[in-house]
Parts: sequence; C-alpha cells; structure tokens
Amino acid sequence: MSEKAIILIILIAFVIIAIIKIALLKLYMNTIKPKVDNEGNIITKPVKDDLTPEEREEREFDKDW
Repeated sequence: MSEKAIILIILIAFVIIAIIKIALLKLYMNTIKPKVDNEGNIITKPVKDDLTPEEREEREFDKDW
C-alpha cells in the first residue's frame, strides 16, 4: 500500500471514531434529563448540611479569604 492509502485509512478511522463518540454523547445526554416542574424550571435537589453553626461560620469566613 502506498503512503497516501495508509494516511487515508487512518483519517477515515479517526472520522468514524469521532462519529461514534458524538453518537454516544448524544445518547448519554438524552438519558440524564433533569426533573422539571410544570413551568419548565429545573427542580434542584436539596443539599444536606450537617455542619454545626460554628463550622458553618468558619466556612463562611474561609470563603472571604
């Protein structure tokens, strides 16, 4: 095989791999749709906060720095 044929085969392989990656990403994005309310707003999950008031105050103080 000539060099051009080998390069062409490699390029075709890269294109096929890219198409497969895009298809898998599209499939994945369709499966992780967030829950929405009647108005179309995303329903967020509440975050558990197990910190004591002192720890919470310390965290807020650390954010300022």
